[in-house]
Amino acid sequence: MTQQVTDISVTDLILSRDPNLVDSVQVNGSFHTSDHKLLSYNLNIAKDTEDSTEVRYDYKRMNTNGAREELQITEWDRVLMNVTANENWEQLKDILFRIQRKHVSIAKKW
Repeated sequence: MTQQVTDISVTDLILSRDPNLVDSVQVNGSFHTSDHKLLSYNLNIAKDTEDSTEVRYDYKRMNTNGAREELQITEWDRVLMNVTANENWEQLKDILFRIQRKHVSIAKKW
């Protein structure tokens, strides 16, 4: 972690890993009940745009009747008869993800 001191008279430090993260630091006076300084600064952050392969679902447009029907016709006694809780959990997740893929629309990118 790099310590940046932008003004010798300022005793407060700005800590960051990237020296370009913070700039234009200004001392805007002191608090009247403390020896701390009031600082203003620019924070240089930006998110790189990237092609995301993440699928986002639009649950507002979900076919709830179709999902509900599939849950009702599932033979739960047969599905959850595995020996371990972990196997039961994996089976339940598979069913829920299958229903999600079938009955929930994929959200459009904004």
